[in-house]
Amino acid sequence: MSAPAAVILTSEKFRPLSDLLCRALSRWCPGWEILLLDAWDDSWASPVPPDVREIINGGDRTYHICLRRVFDAPLLTSADTIYLLDADCFVMGPMDDWGPCAFMASWAGPDDADRLAIWRELGVEIDEPYPCLCAGTCSFPRQMLIDGRDTAIHFVRQAVKMGYYKPKKRAAIDNALVSGLWKMRYPMNPLPRERYAYINTTSEMALYHPGCWVMSQPDFPGFVAAYKAFLNGGSKEPLCRFRPRG
Repeated sequence: MSAPAAVILTSEKFRPLSDLLCRALSRWCPGWEILLLDAWDDSWASPVPPDVREIINGGDRTYHICLRRVFDAPLLTSADTIYLLDADCFVMGPMDDWGPCAFMASWAGPDDADRLAIWRELGVEIDEPYPCLCAGTCSFPRQMLIDGRDTAIHFVRQAVKMGYYKPKKRAAIDNALVSGLWKMRYPMNPLPRERYAYINTTSEMALYHPGCWVMSQPDFPGFVAAYKAFLNGGSKEPLCRFRPRG
């Protein structure tokens, strides 16, 4: 079996964070293939219908550019397993319990009804009790995206048809698409919340994913500074006490 591939989408704005992530992965996930991909670089674009590419690049590449992880990235590697990681993921140590088919879940509730409606229009029923799958922290067989490519094209077109092109949550199409492809094939397997923390940190965390809201808070740069110190041999304790204000 080939080494897994970590797929990280970045840009000039997020490059400082993605560089920290790559440094941490190199330390704690030795042997992983790391694909650090610039969202603005068209050299790694794959053939997709023009209308789909227009959606991917829409909104000055700020709305649905994460769809490049679905359509373009899987063709750049032959790895059996893909780990999707947002640039704002902070690795704290070995992630031995994150297997090849798992996801970070938002426990605030099930998938949004509008997201489920898109799949329903395509003839796919997804159980609502599932927690929301975060496409920025999940793993799955690469073949899921290869086999699901045509379905993904239909999904994007249906999302546009239903007026879901510019939702309030910009990552909604990306999350809903990956979530549906995942849940059609695999049983529910959310990552442990204490080990894979979201918004609030924990003392047990192996990975912390703050998300867009936290990154906009005035105390977030202090967390990043503490994380840099941690990577240089400093204490993890200040990171564990981080509680975003806002």
